[in-house]
Amino acid sequence: MLTRAAESFRAHGITSSRDFAKHPPAYIIDLYSGPGAQYRVQQFPILAKLLAEHYQPVARTADGVIYRRDGYRALVRHSPKSNR
Repeated sequence: MLTRAAESFRAHGITSSRDFAKHPPAYIIDLYSGPGAQYRVQQFPILAKLLAEHYQPVARTADGVIYRRDGYRALVRHSPKSNR
């Protein structure tokens, strides 16, 4: 939820684009992406710019959109055969 995210960012001292650059999250989940959403990303200029310039949508669900940071690679990868 963007409002929770904003509170979390503030709690961790992330209040500007420099803070995001210093501590970029690997994923951002936008739970307010649907039509008529109360808290659209565009209402948060720092976040909107960050998503537009450094993130790609990787999944859309009924609940929202999941964005992954450009160039991010998961540290642990499991192949279906290795789940034993």
